[in-house]
Amino acid sequence: MSEENKISFYMQLCAYSLSGSFALLLYLQMCIASLTDRYQLGIEKIQLFQPSIITISLTVLAIVTNVKYKKTAKKFFRQFYCFSFLLMTIIFIGYIVNDLSNIPSYWSFQNQRTLFQTLKISISHPDFSGRSFAIFIQNLILLVILVVVVTLKINKSKK
Repeated sequence: MSEENKISFYMQLCAYSLSGSFALLLYLQMCIASLTDRYQLGIEKIQLFQPSIITISLTVLAIVTNVKYKKTAKKFFRQFYCFSFLLMTIIFIGYIVNDLSNIPSYWSFQNQRTLFQTLKISISHPDFSGRSFAIFIQNLILLVILVVVVTLKINKSKK
């Protein structure tokens, strides 16, 4: 790879960190997709932190910074989107493996649960549902649309 096609280590680290944050939020949302405040008070507030916030924010940033930092923006967002797709593939494989396994569900009485315990069990022993799959597909479609928008915007500004 030539020197002009490289971005700094810190830019790569930032792209990978944001991709990792996106994947972690996606996994969390998939794990708690079927839970409501009736089951555990406060869970719906956590469900407000959607992974799409990261991707939409970065897309707006890509469009705004594209004018001044065209080459750097293009490389940064290419790495972010590629790594995000890779992590989504890993999450999807985990979803399939979890769906095929016979892992028992955990349930406890309302007075024996805390929000932290509910999150801990949901993350470590996910009980994925159709809502979990819908969240995954929703974020995949959004990511594909944003990749197309950013790619078209960056390529259009070359002319």
